[in-house]
Amino acid sequence: MLVTLGSEVSIGAGASQTFQYACNSVQQVYVRVEDAGDSLDGFCTVQIGNDVVVNDISYHGLALLSSITGGGHYDTTSCGFKIDLGSHVLDGEENLYVTLRNGDSAAV
Repeated sequence: MLVTLGSEVSIGAGASQTFQYACNSVQQVYVRVEDAGDSLDGFCTVQIGNDVVVNDISYHGLALLSSITGGGHYDTTSCGFKIDLGSHVLDGEENLYVTLRNGDSAAV
């Protein structure tokens, strides 16, 4: 099942935004980010319950890895990538948390 956690959300310079979802399992996370400025410095963290499975990795690195495995893109104003997590079954009290951190001097 594909679920949209955030859309048209602005993240200020140096700030972060966490998106939460209560699900039974997770296999992949897709991220698409656009920046009106001239650079796209951002970082992604994925947490499943108390376990951090992706820890503050740059958009650029994730997009390059995703382009090798199919579908990722990166330029100075936008990027998109897929994070393949394998198969994680969540306990009843666990949630999926996706945090996007803006490392740029302008809002994204």
